[in-house]
Amino acid sequence: MINNKLIAYLLLFLTLSCGSEEDARKKTQISQQEDALAQSISLVTNPKFKPKSFPIKAKNCEIPDLAFNLGSAYYPTNQSLMVMATAIPGWKKAEKIKEQMDSWGVKEYELFGKNNKGQHRGFVADMDGFLLVAFRGTSDIKEFFLDITFVQVPVDNLGLPGKAHMGFKIQYENVRKKYLSLVDKIDNGRNLPIVVAGHSLGGAVGVFAALELEAKGKRLHKLYASAAPRVGNQALTNHINEKLAGKYYRLEHDEDLVTHVPPRVETKDILASILAGFFSLDKLVASAIKQANYGEHAGVAYSFNSESASNVENLLDHELDFWNQMTNNGNGNLISFALMLNEKLPFHKTKHYLCGFAKHHDSVK
Repeated sequence: MINNKLIAYLLLFLTLSCGSEEDARKKTQISQQEDALAQSISLVTNPKFKPKSFPIKAKNCEIPDLAFNLGSAYYPTNQSLMVMATAIPGWKKAEKIKEQMDSWGVKEYELFGKNNKGQHRGFVADMDGFLLVAFRGTSDIKEFFLDITFVQVPVDNLGLPGKAHMGFKIQYENVRKKYLSLVDKIDNGRNLPIVVAGHSLGGAVGVFAALELEAKGKRLHKLYASAAPRVGNQALTNHINEKLAGKYYRLEHDEDLVTHVPPRVETKDILASILAGFFSLDKLVASAIKQANYGEHAGVAYSFNSESASNVENLLDHELDFWNQMTNNGNGNLISFALMLNEKLPFHKTKHYLCGFAKHHDSVK
């Protein structure tokens, strides 16, 4: 016969075990709820930093007038505010810049990288609760052709693996010392969170800035890029995704050519098809794209058009769809490609990234 005390001990053990499992389940649920709460907490440090005061030269363009949120989730209004911020270094009038900064409640700012047109490459600003480092986009034909060149070079001198677009690396190195010194100067030992933003060419430069700030132990909060070209090969992309996990958001218009250049190696045959029969130029193009060997885009991507906006889950399919459209599924020619190119170039403009994306803020998670 089984001892009554043994039965009692067994019952007690089973009761405690069930209790422990139930406690564990409750703890897990509580932990999940806490994580969800942390994602939704509104962390607005500067209620003046809102879209309303920004001048937009477009009709029927309404952007939700919400302040920048330092929470850990993705906030579409943050992305729109960053597109606005990256336009400011391109302004030539100091009075206009100051007026905008004052309306946003900026405590201190300095521009850097002035060119012979009176524009700047970017600025560093104390946004009252965090620092903003913003890089402007492509502003002339020279910079556009810089965007679409293929040549890659090692970036080990920046402490990075793989290879990167030579022009983007040079642009970053030209402003590296200046913006880093401004970050230290304006932060003044407070260790404020840092948000990096870049549009077009500035988006590519912003990637290098975010990586360096992170490597230096700064409090990098987020990197927001819009209309940005591809930065380098897959080894560099993997490094970016590892170091900036959960911090890098990239916005692209479905019709914007710049976000698809330099082309990924997987698109070589599609692009080569437009030159079929032109003295073997198709083979030359395919070989050049293969040799350039650009990888996929890094970061979490959001794509939009006039109808909708969504998170891009399959980057390769997204890329192939674009180039198939550009080449009429491989049945196009150089003339039709040039016409399509001319049609898509306007979608790279800031106003499309502001007004077009604003329509879909509520549907983006």
